[in-house]
Amino acid sequence: TYMHHENSQVLNTAFALIALMAGKYPNEEPIRRGIQLIISRQLPTGEWKTEYVEGIINNMMINPTSELKNRSATLKFLGLSKFKLMLVFLN
Repeated sequence: TYMHHENSQVLNTAFALIALMAGKYPNEEPIRRGIQLIISRQLPTGEWKTEYVEGIINNMMINPTSELKNRSATLKFLGLSKFKLMLVFLN
């Protein structure tokens, strides 16, 4: 069940960006905003603060106490760095 959160979530934004870019979505503005959101929330360590995420990804349950969430694994999970994410979009 979808539950609206008061703030955009980095992991959900990353999934949306992958879908929009893979589908060659013609309007670049939401893609640029999504990239800016991810970059703006990235910590100096290259990771992100733990955010609320709950659901099932690849048959693996994710909840607020899961190992995946606790490690702020957005980049690790997606296999993208800030630089790669920008290159994927800009090329």
